[in-house]
Amino acid sequence: RKMVWFSMIGTYQLKSNLFIQLDAAVRSTDQVEQLQTVFLKPGLGYKFRNGVSVSTGYNYQQSRVTMGSVSSLKLEDQIWQQQMFKKVIGRFQLLERVLLEERYLPNTVLNNGKIEVSGRNFAFRSRYMLKASWHLPQRKPGSLKNYLFAQQETFINLAGLQNVNNHRYDQFRGTLGIGHHFKKVDTEAGLMFRNQLNRNGSHFNDLIFQISQFIRL
Repeated sequence: RKMVWFSMIGTYQLKSNLFIQLDAAVRSTDQVEQLQTVFLKPGLGYKFRNGVSVSTGYNYQQSRVTMGSVSSLKLEDQIWQQQMFKKVIGRFQLLERVLLEERYLPNTVLNNGKIEVSGRNFAFRSRYMLKASWHLPQRKPGSLKNYLFAQQETFINLAGLQNVNNHRYDQFRGTLGIGHHFKKVDTEAGLMFRNQLNRNGSHFNDLIFQISQFIRL
């Protein structure tokens, strides 16, 4: 399957080491035919001096549900917590993230040709991401604006397996791409391979073109 994802991640520094962050994203279905997912993910965080930050927040996520020939977007509520670690060594940067998600998934039923929500099911998931960036040498000394990156993320279900895919393993994402540093914005474009495990034990493989913007205010 082939898809396109676009995301914007904004960070606003408050007094002291507190910061506000807001992630927003839209994702397409296969062959970019429809909108598959849209989410707004606000949070509050604290930045330590050693490159470590912690944050927590809420994710308002609308995802497409299909039942027979009927499909519509339905809300999945999430509460999340994450810890990030960043290390810079010369032209290399290493970013590590551990993310926990308490998911409240809609229990959907087909009623008179419409998909309706009848209660919610709980699931608990962990996500581990590791991203390595290499800043390319520039013509001007001290200028490191362009960079290459490689990223992997593994999703593991911790609780409520019967409400997702009945397995601990959820999915894997691997991405290769290129980025550019502007004054207060980093823009990245990459190609992602995603493997997802289905409830019946079969795997879905996706190829995703991804554009991301990281905004610092």
